[in-house]
Amino acid sequence: MPDPAAPDSPALRTLQAIQLLTDALDRMHSDLTRRMEMHTSDLRALRMLAIREQQGTAVTPHAIAEHLGITTAAATSLIDRLVRDRFVQRARHPEDGRSRIITLTPKARQHFFAHFSRHLSVMQELIGATDTTELNSIADFLEALSERIADPDSGRSATSDPDAGQAASAHSS
Repeated sequence: MPDPAAPDSPALRTLQAIQLLTDALDRMHSDLTRRMEMHTSDLRALRMLAIREQQGTAVTPHAIAEHLGITTAAATSLIDRLVRDRFVQRARHPEDGRSRIITLTPKARQHFFAHFSRHLSVMQELIGATDTTELNSIADFLEALSERIADPDSGRSATSDPDAGQAASAHSS
């Protein structure tokens, strides 16, 4: 069995590529934050709202606070700022009248696209030059990786967790 830590290992190369991608995304987000003249947390909230919108998921102020790792009071201030700048709007939650959902405005989409379009065109160019079968494999891998990073315990079985067997044997004795 090949050594996954060997310099020419596909596993090591993949991990290093993920590091490079993460670094590039950090730099892209810093650039967007600066050019859009926004707080980092504001841009993160807008990105979350765009993704959840694509997924068809309603976003509450509590969900924003949880996603950003901030208090609900801080999330309220952030949302107030985004409402004031006309990037988001509040609406009644369709299932819970006491709650509100936060949605993007057309202005937010236009503003974001104006600043993100350069990055998007580079991505689309690379995607266009990549084979469909490869793209499907890459998408499958990135989706699975995203799910696992978001919830490290998802998809793990007792056999894939080296500590699970030790814990089980310790409790049975």
